[in-house]
Amino acid sequence: MCGRYFLTSPLAEIMALFGVDQRLNLAARYNIAPTQDIPIVISDPNGTVRLTSARWGLVPPWADGPAATPLHNARGESVAAKPAFREAFSYRRCLIPANGFFDWQGAGAAKQPYRFSLVDGGLFSFGGIYSPWRRHDGTVVQTCAIVTTEANDTVRPICHRMPVMVGTEDHTGWLGSNRTAGQVIRPFPLASMTAVPVSRRVGDVRQDDSDLIEPVNPKEEESQLTLL
Repeated sequence: MCGRYFLTSPLAEIMALFGVDQRLNLAARYNIAPTQDIPIVISDPNGTVRLTSARWGLVPPWADGPAATPLHNARGESVAAKPAFREAFSYRRCLIPANGFFDWQGAGAAKQPYRFSLVDGGLFSFGGIYSPWRRHDGTVVQTCAIVTTEANDTVRPICHRMPVMVGTEDHTGWLGSNRTAGQVIRPFPLASMTAVPVSRRVGDVRQDDSDLIEPVNPKEEESQLTLL
């Protein structure tokens, strides 16, 4: 699945990759979690592509409020049919800039987080969907979810699911027709990706520093944690 990710590229690089000119107040973030505001790229009805922000955890327009468990992921196999997601998938798809994501191997206190990114560490995007939700006081909150697919061979030893990673050549297709978007829902080429173990501090949403994406030796970290 995808419950944490990071975005470290500067705004200028994000604007260049997606061809947008909006300027958001963005800083490097190393541990982005559901319910937080994140940057997304959308295509307006007139075809203008722009950068905006949304709360990670989709709330359908008809819902009274956020679900007890945030709808931060949408399965690609059923996103076009599930009531919570189908309208957004049909009319409001987005690209979510990222430099990588995290997932965990094992269970309980001993589970080990891994960082997944491009081999060159570069910027890419997740395939996402977004939906406006109106609070009882009338204010509108933009919300979103990351679409997932089956894991490739890089991710599968850690988790059976992974986010849809949209290559530059597929940006227009994802933001455009439904038919083309469906073709983008597939595992990302494994040769372009790398996986490394990282600090267990990633599990704490309060932690957000560059050390979180640095490789660690799990046995050495276990020894250090035991001494604390």
